[in-house]
Amino acid sequence: MRAFSLSDGVGVMDPITYLDELESVFDAERRAQVAGQGADLAEAEAATVKLEARLRARLGQRLRVLTRGGALVDLLARHLGDDVLIGQAPGGGVVMVRTAAIAVVVPQTVGEAGQARRWRSARAALRDLRRRRARVSLSLPAGSVTGTIVQVGQDYVELAVELSHRVPVGGGGQRVAIVLGAIEVVREC
Repeated sequence: MRAFSLSDGVGVMDPITYLDELESVFDAERRAQVAGQGADLAEAEAATVKLEARLRARLGQRLRVLTRGGALVDLLARHLGDDVLIGQAPGGGVVMVRTAAIAVVVPQTVGEAGQARRWRSARAALRDLRRRRARVSLSLPAGSVTGTIVQVGQDYVELAVELSHRVPVGGGGQRVAIVLGAIEVVREC
């Protein structure tokens, strides 16, 4: 934009032309501001999407999940309960990951169709594994424990454990109680 001056010939601009040019500059700035606000609103809307909604959108797909404790889990996402993502391991067993323990989710490929069990919560899925006398491996931040679920309490699970080199819990066949909040991943063996 040229400066408005009433000098004698050099840099002279008609006042109406000057006002028109000034108005077009203001209009351009206003359009840029509105476009920026639109982008900000789109970003703010995307920021309201929770991980739960992203996981729900990924049901039926293969996911690779990394927990806060460092456990890496590959699964075909089948169900999202109140506090747990439940899926099928590549070998066919049940895999559960506490949603509070999830650090990273990487979509892999679209999964194959299949019938999924429906559980409301991690405790319901654990009770199903107990009824089936399934052998499970529980990943904790400090290591893992393998055994058979004996009882599912309100805030703990009791296992008949096998000897594990990663978590010192005593001899084989001993029963141990593990706090549900400490469990990051449950794998059916």
